[in-house]
Amino acid sequence: MNTTITPADLLEKDFFELLGLENLSPEKKYALLTEMGKTVHATVYAAIFSQLSQEDRAALDTVADDQIISFIQEKGFDVPEMLFSEAQRYKIEMVATLAEAMREIPELTE
Repeated sequence: MNTTITPADLLEKDFFELLGLENLSPEKKYALLTEMGKTVHATVYAAIFSQLSQEDRAALDTVADDQIISFIQEKGFDVPEMLFSEAQRYKIEMVATLAEAMREIPELTE
């Protein structure tokens, strides 16, 4: 993996390419993306929950599962934008962490 990554790389390149994992099997890529998606969703929903009033938190407990997104959006949260932004932040963090590890442990690049 090239440890020098430009801002353009972050925007244009595939996540697996950035991490040097483009040869992973489709099954492993799917499993990794699924876990990453869970992390992104949990982070966004925790941020939303922490910003809701006590009243809205209580009301959320009564909302049907298929109406939660609508309820949150009615409270002024742009869920798709929040998920996109968090996914980008997570991508940057993962790439930076791996690049740092590769600098500190040269054997990882062999």
